[in-house]
Amino acid sequence: MIESLKFLTKAGLSRKIVTLLLVSSIIPLSILTAIYFTFYFQGQKQRVIDVQQEIGKVVSTNISAYLKKILGQIQFSAATSVPNMKNNKELVTLSDIFLNQMPDLDEITFMDLEGNEICKVSRYYSFRPFELKNVASDRSFQLARNGEIHVGPLELSPFSRFPIVRMVVPILDLKDHVIGVLVAGATIQKMWDFISRYQIGENRYAYVVDSKGVLIAYEDLSSVLQKMDLTMIPGVSHFVSGKIGVFEYKGLTGQEVIGAVSVIPLTGWGVIVEEPTSAAFKDLRLLSSVFLGIFFVTILLAVFLGFRFSYSSILKPVDLLEQEVEAISTGNFDRSIRFDASNELGRLAENINRMAERLKTTTVSRDLLIEEIAERKKAEAALQKSEATLKGIFQAAPIGIGVVTDRTMKWVNDKMCEISGYDSGELIDQSARVLYPTQDEFERVGKIKNDQLASKGTGSVETQWRKKGGEIIDILANWARLDRSDASIGDIFAVLDITGKKQAEEEKEKLETRLRQAQKMEAIGTLAGGIAHDFNNILGIILGNSELAVNDVPKSHPARRNLEEIRTASLRAKDMVRHLLSFARKSEPAQQIIHLIPIVKETVKLLRSSIPASIEIRQDMPLILDTILGDPTQIHQILINLASNASHAMPDGGLLEIGVRIETVHETVSGPYSDLDPGNYVLLTVSDTGEGIDPNIKDRIFDPYFTTKDIGKGTGMGLAVVHGIVKSHSGRIFVDSKPGNGTLFSIFFPQAEGEAAPEVETRDPYPTGRERILIVDDEPSVLDIGTAILNRLGYHVESETNPIAALKLFGSKPDFFDLVITDMTMPQMTGDHLSQQIRSIRDNIPIIICTGFSERISEESAGGMGIQGYLEKPLDLRVFAATIRRVLDKGTFLKS
Repeated sequence: MIESLKFLTKAGLSRKIVTLLLVSSIIPLSILTAIYFTFYFQGQKQRVIDVQQEIGKVVSTNISAYLKKILGQIQFSAATSVPNMKNNKELVTLSDIFLNQMPDLDEITFMDLEGNEICKVSRYYSFRPFELKNVASDRSFQLARNGEIHVGPLELSPFSRFPIVRMVVPILDLKDHVIGVLVAGATIQKMWDFISRYQIGENRYAYVVDSKGVLIAYEDLSSVLQKMDLTMIPGVSHFVSGKIGVFEYKGLTGQEVIGAVSVIPLTGWGVIVEEPTSAAFKDLRLLSSVFLGIFFVTILLAVFLGFRFSYSSILKPVDLLEQEVEAISTGNFDRSIRFDASNELGRLAENINRMAERLKTTTVSRDLLIEEIAERKKAEAALQKSEATLKGIFQAAPIGIGVVTDRTMKWVNDKMCEISGYDSGELIDQSARVLYPTQDEFERVGKIKNDQLASKGTGSVETQWRKKGGEIIDILANWARLDRSDASIGDIFAVLDITGKKQAEEEKEKLETRLRQAQKMEAIGTLAGGIAHDFNNILGIILGNSELAVNDVPKSHPARRNLEEIRTASLRAKDMVRHLLSFARKSEPAQQIIHLIPIVKETVKLLRSSIPASIEIRQDMPLILDTILGDPTQIHQILINLASNASHAMPDGGLLEIGVRIETVHETVSGPYSDLDPGNYVLLTVSDTGEGIDPNIKDRIFDPYFTTKDIGKGTGMGLAVVHGIVKSHSGRIFVDSKPGNGTLFSIFFPQAEGEAAPEVETRDPYPTGRERILIVDDEPSVLDIGTAILNRLGYHVESETNPIAALKLFGSKPDFFDLVITDMTMPQMTGDHLSQQIRSIRDNIPIIICTGFSERISEESAGGMGIQGYLEKPLDLRVFAATIRRVLDKGTFLKS
C-alpha cells in the first residue's frame, strides 16, 4: 500500500484517471442535487410566502375590523340621535353620552355645513368658545359634507399625548339630508395591545405604519411613541411606493427577513409581518447537510477505486518504462527494454528501442552542431555587447550624433532629438532636408560635405537648422565616413548648437560698442563743463556790451533793433549753455508751465537758416490753449533733432510740416493710442515727404547709438534724446512711416492747468547805488565789462584779475569796501576759498559769487558758506543790478 502511495505522488497519469472518475461521479450527483434543491427550495420558499401573506391578511383584517367597529358605533350614534345643530347644550350632552358609551373615543366635535366647529368635547380638556375654528377647507370635512365617511391620518393628541385617529361622518336628518358633520377622535391603544398580544409564530413579528411610513403600532411601545420613520426599511419603502406582496430584505430588527406587506382597508395604513430567513429556511439547511455528507462519501469512493485501478494496470508498467527511458536519455543507447505485454504499453516499449538505435547514430553529428552553435552565440553576444557599448557612448555624448546614408537619417541619439525638436521616430528614415530652412542651404551644405569627404574623409561647416517649432538655430556640423573604402555604408555626423555662442558674441560686440559710445559721451560730458565755462565768459562779454549799447542808442535808431536781436540771441545761447551744463551734470532742468506755440515758432525761425532752401517749412498752429509743463530749451532740442532728421531724409528737397493742436483721448479710444490715459493733450506733429523708415528697423529708431547714417554723419543719439525728453515731460511719441511715403512723428504732451508765467519786458530803470565794490575775475575782458556795468550803475569800483592780489587789497583796507563780487573758477585761488579768506578778515562783508560752471559750488552750498548772492554767467544786466542792490540793502543770501 505504501509503495502504491509513492507511485501516486509522482504519477500525473494516475491523477488524471482519479480526476476522471471524480468528474464522472460528481457531475451527475451535483446535477441531481441541484435539481432537487431547486424544487425543494422553491416549495419551501413558497410555503413561507403563503404563510406570511396569510398572517399579514389576518392582522390587517383584525385591525380593520377594530376600526370598523368604532366607525360603526359612531355612525349608529349619529344616525339614531338627530341633534339640533343650533342647540349647543344639547350637543354637549350628546357628546358626553358618546364618550361614556364608547370608551375608545377621546374627543367629539360637531360642525355645521359651513365648517364651523359649534361644539367640541374632550375627555382631557375643556374647550372654550374662542378655541373653536372653521375647517371648511379640510378635505375630510368636504367629503363628509357630501355624505362620505373619512378616516384621517394618525396624529398625537395634544391633551392625552396618545396617538388618535379622527373619524369624520356626516349627520343626517330623517330625510337623509346632511345637516352637519361629526368628528370623533378614536384612540388606537387597543390596536397596540392587539399587535403586542397577537401570536403569529415563534420568530415572526408584525408592526403597522401610516401612509408615510411612520411606525404607529408595535410590541415595543417606546418606538411607537417616538414616531419612528421606517422608510429606510425596504418593506416599508415598498408599501409607501404602493407595492404590496412578499419581499426579502433587512428587517426592523436588522436581520435578513421575509416580509409580507398588506394594506389595512379604510385607513391607508400598512401591516408588515416579518420572519428571519434563518428560521424560515431551517429545514432546508438540515437537508443540505445530509446531501453534503453523501456528496463527500461518493467522492472518497471514486478516489479509492480510481487509485486501485490506475496502480495495478497503468502506474506500475509506466514506471518501468520511465526507468528505461531515463537510462537511454543519459546516453546509454545500448540498453533495451524488456516488457511482456501485447497492449499499447508493449508497442510503446518496442518503439522506444528503435528510437534508441537511431539516436545512437546521430549523437556525433549533434555534438558537432552544438559546439558550432555555441561558438556563434558567443560571437553574437560579443558583437551585441560592443554595439550596446558604442550606442551608450553615443547616447551619453553632449553633442548630437547620427548616421546618414545618402543624406537619409538612419539613427540619431537623444541629444540630436533635443537640438532639432523632433522625436527619433520623426527623423529616422527621413531626408536631412527637413532640418534646413531652405533648399539652397540644404544643397550648399551637401556640396561642402561631399567635397570635404572626397578630399580627406572628414569635414565641418557652420549652417542653420529649422527646429520642429519653426525656430532657426545656428549649427556647427562635423562628419566622417563610416568606411572610407565604401561610401554606400554611410556617414556619421555630429552637430553642436552654437546659437547661444553666436548670440553671446553679437551681444559682446554690441556691449563693447555701447561702452565705447558711453566713454565718448562721458568724455563729452566732462568737456562740456569746461566749454560751458569759457563760452559763458564770451557770452557775458557779448551780452554785457549789447545791453550797455542798447541803453546808449535811442529807440528810434536803426541799430537799436540789431542790438536787441543780439541780446535775445545771447539769452537763447545762455539757455542752451544751461542745457549743456545740465547734460554735463546729468540733472533734469526745472520744468514750468509754458506756451508751446511761441517756442515752436521761435525754433522754426532758427531752423529756416540751417535747413536747405529746397525744403519748404509749413506751419499749422491755430490759437489754442497750448500750455504744457516743460522746459523751453528741451522743446527746442526736440524740434531741432526731428527737423534735422527730416532734412537728411529729403536730400533733394521736400515739405517739412510742423503743427500744434489739441487732441482729446477718450476711454474708448482704440488703435496705437489705446495706452494713453484719457484726457486732453497738446499734440506736436513733425512730418516730412522723405524716403520713410524701413519697417525692419522701425522698432529700433529710439535705441541709443542706433543710426542708419554713414560714419561721421550721425551718432545715433538724436532720436534717443528726443524720446528721453518726451518721457521726462510725461509725454508719448508715436511714429508712422512707410518706405517712400515720408514719416510723421506725433508727440502728445499732457495739457497743463494754470497760466504760463508772462514774459514781461520791464522798462523800469536799473537799480543804482554809490557804494564801494571790489570785483575779482581772472578774465580781463569779463572784468572790464563788469567794471563798466558797475560804473554805469553809479558804484565806485576797484577790480583785480588776481585773487591773491585782491585778498591783499581787501586786507589792507577791510572797512573800505561795501561788497565783494568774485568769480568762482580762477587759477590762483577759487572763489569760494577767496570768500572764506575775506570773511576771516571781516565776517560781515556781503559777497556775491559768479560762476559759468563749477562742480564744487551750487546755490545751496554757497548759502551754507555765508555767501549772500549767487549768479550764473553770462550775467543779465537787470538781474545783476537788482541782485547787487538787494544784497547791499538786506545783507542776506539771495539767488539769481
